Amino acid sequence: MQRLVIALTSLLTLVGAGVVGLHIFLSGRVVDPAANLVPAESQLYVSVYLEPSPAQRANLAALLGRLPGFGDQAALDTKIDQIATNLLSQAGIDYQRDLRPWLGNQVAIGLATISPDAAEPEGVVVFGVRDRAEAEEALPRLAATGGGGEVREEEYEGTTLFLATDGGGYAFVGEML
Repeated sequence: MQRLVIALTSLLTLVGAGVVGLHIFLSGRVVDPAANLVPAESQLYVSVYLEPSPAQRANLAALLGRLPGFGDQAALDTKIDQIATNLLSQAGIDYQRDLRPWLGNQVAIGLATISPDAAEPEGVVVFGVRDRAEAEEALPRLAATGGGGEVREEEYEGTTLFLATDGGGYAFVGEML
């Protein structure tokens, strides 16, 4: 009798753990907020998280530590900021003033056309926003720097769109731009 009770208890525990595990597996999926903002017909989607996990950070530091000037892992953030500043300054963008104060943890790109025959590639870039007020202050400067022309506001299904005369534009959707 004691063996039967132990066997039934073990069976019920296993079934219960299986049901809980299946529930967590089916409903506990990771949600990518940027993916919901990229058109469904996009042929290519790439998402990058700018603040890696501690393990990824250690791997990145070990990899970059092999390059000249990256030996000091404590200065990794400073070096990455310097690289971003140098690359973006070539496009006339001040990274420290115009991006860093508001840029969140994620940048994603969705391309609708990737064929070489397309006159202009069509796509969307989605940024995570850490500080919306800073972003609202910086974006008109960035639009002017990019030569997008005058920006006008337009409402679309409860969202304010900021549309440039060159055909580009931007909008805030929750914590995303």
